[in-house]
Amino acid sequence: MSGKVTVVVLAHEHPELLLESLESVLEQTYLDMEIVVAAPASTNLNNTLEQYQGRLTYCETESVDFSGMMNAAL
Repeated sequence: MSGKVTVVVLAHEHPELLLESLESVLEQTYLDMEIVVAAPASTNLNNTLEQYQGRLTYCETESVDFSGMMNAAL
């Protein structure tokens, strides 16, 4: 496989599950990837994602539904 892969993780509550998901993505052997986490602004994951600073993009969205968060992330 060649080329950059974008991994979009949608988060809404349950930060412990988000952390588990991110660790799984980061353990992959394919390294040419970008990680985008999208979550409603009301979720406020800034503290949770602090340890991943520089390794992902955090996108706070106005939307709380799946399609709205996905569109904001892309």
